[in-house]
Amino acid sequence: MSDTPQQVPVTTADLLHARRDDPGIALVNADGSWTWQQFVQECAIRAAALTGLRGDGPWHVGVLMDNDPEYLFLIGGAALCGATVVGINPTRRGAELLDDVVRTDCQIVLVGDAYRELANNHGRHQPGVAVRLHQGPPGDDDE
Repeated sequence: MSDTPQQVPVTTADLLHARRDDPGIALVNADGSWTWQQFVQECAIRAAALTGLRGDGPWHVGVLMDNDPEYLFLIGGAALCGATVVGINPTRRGAELLDDVVRTDCQIVLVGDAYRELANNHGRHQPGVAVRLHQGPPGDDDE
């Protein structure tokens, strides 16, 4: 037994870093599967892209999309770059939707294709909040 205490991971980023070389399966869905190595790599790609989008103030990233692998990659990417993901409720409309974004201090809202119309109708008119239609890693989005 070693006298040196082992460091226990304390954040999501720590947990992801601990699995970055793990060849075991991390995620399975109808579109395929990802090993932990692949999952952490996808998260790191999102972290780099999100870092490039950061502005002043709280680093809150709104996400308005379905619960799919991309959403999970964004959560992991946010953890790796120190951002906080704010899940935006797609059942809200108009002033309620905008209030959710403003009240949670989102700098940016990433919008999945399924919610493109909702964002176009309600989400593109808030000063100080960047809305991006999200197709993949954040650097690939439309303004």
